[in-house]
Amino acid sequence: MKRPFVLMLLVITCALISSCTTQPVTPVSTGNGTGINPAILSSVQSGSGTAIAVLSETKPNTTLFLAPGVIFVSFQTPGARHIEVSFGNVSGGYGAADSFTTKGSFNGSLAYNVPVTDTYTLDIRSNGSWTTGVSTENPVATVPVSLNMTGSGTMVTPFFTLEKGQFIFERSETGTAFPQYYLRYANGNLLMDVNNTFAEPAFGIDSSATFRIVNVPVTGTYFMSALTNDNPGAWHASILPIPPMPHRGPGPLITQWTGTPSR
Repeated sequence: MKRPFVLMLLVITCALISSCTTQPVTPVSTGNGTGINPAILSSVQSGSGTAIAVLSETKPNTTLFLAPGVIFVSFQTPGARHIEVSFGNVSGGYGAADSFTTKGSFNGSLAYNVPVTDTYTLDIRSNGSWTTGVSTENPVATVPVSLNMTGSGTMVTPFFTLEKGQFIFERSETGTAFPQYYLRYANGNLLMDVNNTFAEPAFGIDSSATFRIVNVPVTGTYFMSALTNDNPGAWHASILPIPPMPHRGPGPLITQWTGTPSR
């Protein structure tokens, strides 16, 4: 009864070792509303972002009429800051908020789901100067899995395609100083576990685990957001397909007893 479990552990271990051979995808915020370095953007993502607002410490909030989808908020701080972001519709019923600190000059990005056509408010508070660009996104995925993702602190990755099934989500760093990762559908909704109780991949704040098995319910376009309280801070994460289990054929044919069978 233990053989399938042992085989699965061997398969997962081999997959994690082989992940170092995949090509990296490096999200780097540039203030262009995508959170992606343009040189990498041209080769891994063809989605087009549309700038809709620019905020700063002199204009910390705005009102936007938005259709369902996702917005990216790309920010830049010239020094150590504590930043609080709130986003929600004016009719009520939906709201999201994030807060984090920067240890110095930092570029990063956040993503927010727009669930329904409505008027929304975006409000940003900080203890010093900062700038933020807001854009709507047209998600077009051209990055296949397996893929490695490398970033620094709070930011959003390019879009990528995941097929229905199970995947290995691996991270290189652990502890409270490193990001919480959130897999998201193209519209910004969080990918939840099969019981709809937590957002994948759901590493606990103090977890020492380096990988989790994630269930993807439907084939489609996804992206990942990383959120950490201490920025910058280098991180590395990978999404890998689980290799198929080896075929289990019939056992050896026993042609005669090698001993006296018990009665």
